Amino acid sequence: MNPAQQRLLEITAAHIRLLTELDQVLQGETEALGSRNLNSLQAATDRKNDLLGQLEGMGKEFTRLCEEAGVQPNREGLFGAEVTSVMADAWSRMCRLLERCEERNRINGVTINASRNFAENLLALLQGGQGRAKIYGRTGNVYRDGQAKALGSA
Repeated sequence: MNPAQQRLLEITAAHIRLLTELDQVLQGETEALGSRNLNSLQAATDRKNDLLGQLEGMGKEFTRLCEEAGVQPNREGLFGAEVTSVMADAWSRMCRLLERCEERNRINGVTINASRNFAENLLALLQGGQGRAKIYGRTGNVYRDGQAKALGSA
């Protein structure tokens, strides 16, 4: 293993540590959303943003090291190259963690958006409105109040 590959393995291990922590933070965010614990949610969000910043910074070095090692910085590039089984295992683990974090973050985002929409509609009702009535056209687009078409043409 040449020095660039060794450093690439070290960066991959560091990514794994950060992604493992991010996975735990995202699980905590899920729990905070479920219990509506705003303090825990804020702490999880702050830590998540910090970890994402660290991962982004490492990603630049990772890409540079991949180029030095003669490896494309993606799954196909790494597995198509002559790498050690240790590196291939580390890369696989990192990819699985990344996929799990992306999925958890997507689910948390859906939960946050649903809660926000519910709160906006409830607030509109409390303020004497009827909430935001949404009229959908045949393409699935939402018509704004001034653009609403007759139901027969939707």
